[in-house]
Amino acid sequence: MHPVSPSHPSAPSHPDGPQKGPDSFVLFGATGDLAWRMLFPSLFFLESEGLLPPGLTIVGAARSDMTDEAFVAKVAECVRGRAGAYFSETAWDRFKARLRYAVVDAQDPASFKTLKGVLGGAGEIVFYLSTSPSLFGPICEALKAAKLISGKSRVVVEKPIGHDLASCRAINDTLAASFSEDRIFRVDHYLGKEAVQNLLSLRFANALFEPLWNKANIEYIQITVAETVGVEGRWDYYNNYGALRDMVQNHLLQLLCIMAMEPPASSDPDAVRDEKLFIYATGLGVTQGAAVNTGVAVPASPAAVTGTVSVYFGNPLLRQSQMIVNSSILMPGFVGVDQIQITVPGFHTKGSNLQVTLKIGGVSSSVTGPDVPLVTVN
Repeated sequence: MHPVSPSHPSAPSHPDGPQKGPDSFVLFGATGDLAWRMLFPSLFFLESEGLLPPGLTIVGAARSDMTDEAFVAKVAECVRGRAGAYFSETAWDRFKARLRYAVVDAQDPASFKTLKGVLGGAGEIVFYLSTSPSLFGPICEALKAAKLISGKSRVVVEKPIGHDLASCRAINDTLAASFSEDRIFRVDHYLGKEAVQNLLSLRFANALFEPLWNKANIEYIQITVAETVGVEGRWDYYNNYGALRDMVQNHLLQLLCIMAMEPPASSDPDAVRDEKLFIYATGLGVTQGAAVNTGVAVPASPAAVTGTVSVYFGNPLLRQSQMIVNSSILMPGFVGVDQIQITVPGFHTKGSNLQVTLKIGGVSSSVTGPDVPLVTVN
């Protein structure tokens, strides 16, 4: 079932009611942008559907010195803003009763004693790390030292996992030292979007599109993501990781794999992952370099662009930037050239668009005339 959202307020509750789950959900980075804009509203929507386990405690953990009351007031503000007219006072009363706050510095192991006191004797705990990847390791090590991890504990880490291969391996080694692999969840929240989840059905369960989805009929795929939210309080994160790691290697490449992968053997997560990994391992070639232009509109159609990625933050005039990355799908049965087009935070408009352009009679549209879109997903 897709999580309820303001655009889908009437999503039905789970037919069997709340399912047995963890005792506590600990959100590190609870005062960060992702927590306020996405995570707390999502948890509230689950509460509205009756999908949170009975007795679940939600603990926000961050460095900011804040009382429980101030924390609840801030969560209420962001949840009301996201839910709008669909905000339910009844659901909120249930939800706020779950909320607690703990002042925890990820780089100060002694501060985890405060978290241990808030959790009490909770047995099964989910630790959600909505922090800079550089803090994943210290948090796990501090949790282990404070004896907050049991065999039932789970850890969730957000992308990107590190800033290069070496740091990614180091983070995974630290995770493995504290949690078994079946208790580690590496997530890309973009994949939770309903439109993204529906892409698999669009591709493999649609009698109209499925026979056409190959290099004989498709000329190119263009993926465009535009954000109006600026860097704002995330300057340290973007200064260290940047839009390429934040958007392209995660959200955009996930979309690209969904568009290019072979049909999975089943809808099982491992089967879907295996087909994506096959694209990464054998079929994806990215043109060296990309281009960044400031203060320009997104072009109507993709163009081959090469150059050097250079995005600067701090000067408001340079926040309106555009990045185009060329990539090729080398799969034997698939399309020749794909385009990933992405704007970094701070653009004029917000929206995601995925366009597949069809050849005319099997001939490139650059020869026969204007592009003919096969399907556009917003």
